[in-house]
Amino acid sequence: MAGEQKFSETSVQLTEAAPQTVGSGFTAPGNIYSAILSRNEAVKDARCLKDFQELRDKYVRKKVLFEDPLFPAQDSSLFYSEKFPLKLEWKRPSDICSNPQFILGGANRTDICQGDLGDCWLLAAITCLTLNDIVLKRVVPHDQSFTENYADTYWTNPQFRLVLLEADTKEKTCTVVVALMQKDRRKERCSGAILHNIGFAIYEVPNEMKGNQQQLPKDFFIYNASTARCKSYANMREVTERFCLKPGEYVIIPSTFDPHKESEFLLRVFSENRSTSEVIDAEIEAESVMDDVKKKIKPFEEEETEEEKQFKAIFQQLAGDDMQINANELRTVLNRVVAKHKELKTEGFSLESCRSMIALMDTDGTGHLNLQEFKHLWNKIKKWKLVFTHFDTDKSSTISSFEMRNALTEAGFQLNNQLYDIICMRYANEHMEMDFDSYISCLVRLEGMFRAFRAFDKDGDGIIKLNVFEWLQLTMYA
Repeated sequence: MAGEQKFSETSVQLTEAAPQTVGSGFTAPGNIYSAILSRNEAVKDARCLKDFQELRDKYVRKKVLFEDPLFPAQDSSLFYSEKFPLKLEWKRPSDICSNPQFILGGANRTDICQGDLGDCWLLAAITCLTLNDIVLKRVVPHDQSFTENYADTYWTNPQFRLVLLEADTKEKTCTVVVALMQKDRRKERCSGAILHNIGFAIYEVPNEMKGNQQQLPKDFFIYNASTARCKSYANMREVTERFCLKPGEYVIIPSTFDPHKESEFLLRVFSENRSTSEVIDAEIEAESVMDDVKKKIKPFEEEETEEEKQFKAIFQQLAGDDMQINANELRTVLNRVVAKHKELKTEGFSLESCRSMIALMDTDGTGHLNLQEFKHLWNKIKKWKLVFTHFDTDKSSTISSFEMRNALTEAGFQLNNQLYDIICMRYANEHMEMDFDSYISCLVRLEGMFRAFRAFDKDGDGIIKLNVFEWLQLTMYA
């Protein structure tokens, strides 16, 4: 039977390459035997690791790029008994081009080209490997690329659960054909659209997650290799692969090779015998939404911090006798303090953001904030600021669409893919990046809407009923 699924693919910003460790500390020995001893000393770490996957996962966790102890980036790796005749500069693939690809469209013998090194014997052996795909994958594991932390490229993309119920007749495995097609790209060619490089990976669902409706988390992709995948990412209208998988539960994750590529896709799964497939999306929830209407805000502690004293002085200066501030005054207070955080590189909060903050924290319906409400707001902003700086991995004072998803999750909000797309359209710029002001505005709106929904959801069934007045009141003052 065949199952069809339509989805909007959301690509993510690839994680920044971890800093490369410079120099291996290897000194060219004086003779062949000492070279062997030196290299054996360097390879002790590699010997204790069983296979490629374990070695790769270790370096992903350490966030350093792997350097082969048996083939260090030094001239002695090429010529150990005489002076090297050429001047070489050692580079990683990403130093040569901006979008390096490990194997594209499969490997063949014409891909191997001899250069000035004269290593024809080695290259002849490598060429033979390309003639047998099974042997090639034993020597060169196929589940790798030049994307250092490949786990981050998958876990935020759509996940499709596939359950293979019956093996093929007289077989122990199930024949499955997976076809990923990108839609409407040719129709949009007149507006500059081109075909994306698309592909997919298949992961077996672990026993503890079988039968549930939860997405595979990020850590799963760090410590588990894919069960199967398309041979390469290709800029074709459709990528199709045939697999033989044992009966069980799997997750298919489609994606583009490049970040920030969004389009409509069609994923089709064909199997000889019974199977089921469905989209697995995150359950919408907020973990730490404070209900300030029901919770009494604690007053300032007897021993105020220096920051609280500064805030209190500015607040009293602007608030006047009623000790309350409006949106303009709130903007002045916040921007004076935020300006001291040079690492944010922000121009400060907009007036619209400050209006939303007052709507969130205004517990008495005055349209103003008192000192205690203001303190509680600032504590939230400080917590959200820590999350922002943590996920601003490139220190640009912006977070990408990918980093935004992680940041919202860390802040306590679990959303589905459609909501993430809406948030990107509403709060990100044309480069799919969100600055600090937009980020805080997004969190303020999310918390306010979650809180309002829970206030109306009296019986906790996840459904509310509003009349037009309640709806307008809820949406207009937010």
